[in-house]
This record gives sequence, C-alpha cells and structure tokens, in this order.
Amino acid sequence: MEFYNRSKYNKGEPSPAGEKEVPTYTLKIDEKTGKEELKQTGTTNIYELIQASKDECDVYNILKRYEAGNVEILNQRQGVYADMTKAPTSLAQAQQMLLDAEQDFYMLPVEIRKEFNNSPSEYISAISNGEADKIFDKYRKNDENNVKIGENMPNNENMQSNGISPNQTEIPGVKYE
Repeated sequence: MEFYNRSKYNKGEPSPAGEKEVPTYTLKIDEKTGKEELKQTGTTNIYELIQASKDECDVYNILKRYEAGNVEILNQRQGVYADMTKAPTSLAQAQQMLLDAEQDFYMLPVEIRKEFNNSPSEYISAISNGEADKIFDKYRKNDENNVKIGENMPNNENMQSNGISPNQTEIPGVKYE
C-alpha cells in the first residue's frame, strides 16, 4: 500500500475533458456467482446529450408551459407509484436490513457458507435465483454425522432459553474450522 502526500501524489487517469465521446459503464452483478463487475456498455456523445435537453432547460419555455396550466413543470421530482410498504423508510433501516441478511448468512453452518464462498452477496444472489435450494437440499439429505439445516440452526428464542446471548459468536452443534 502506498501513501500519497503533496510531493508524491497519485497521477490517476486524465478526465475526458475535450473529448466528444466518453465511455459508459454499468455495474453488473452476476446472477449465478453474485460477484460485481464493471462493464463498458457503450459510449455517449456529450455534446448531443447537452443539446438534447436544450429546449427543456430554456427558462422561457418553462414559463410558457407554466402559464398554459402545467403546474407540475416546476416540481423537482416526478411521482413514483409503487408498493413500498416493506421498503425501508430511512438509511438506518436499509442498513439494518443488510446487517440482518448478513447475520442470517453467518448463522448458517460453515459447510453451507463455503458453498457460497463465504460471501453474503453470493448467498443473497443464490436465494433470489433459486440456486440456494439445490445447496440446501443437498445438506438436508446429508447423513446424520453432518450438520443439517433446521436441526442445529439456532434462533433467538431457543438461544436465550439455553442461556446463550443472541450476539454470542459460537453456536452449539455447529462445526467451526
């Protein structure tokens, strides 16, 4: 790892100033592996992009549309109609949802976590595309010597009844390496 200061700095890549076209990138998550990749999806002509919204940004055109009765022209955001009853209402709730999903993943036995390369994002991806069912079925059918899903999986109620704090890292009946 290298540290930078005033005399030693990261040169970086030059910005596309003066370039007519710039590359367009998209973050893609592989549905099978859950890994994130940044892929170039094309190029964008900057001048055409600016000129395409020239009439929409003209103050005189905006005022003419307002005078014609279009009150929504002055709104900063357009309305969205969706079922958001289960969506988080704050950043803290969204982060808590992610922490809960990670905690659920880390409560799985080690053998199952290895199937997902010890990555919660790969686990969530496998859950959403149905790949996780195959892995869970494999462990459900496994012999009695190995950990099975559901039998040794603790939940907060049975952990507390056994005198174990839900935040305790070791779980009884689960093999650790």
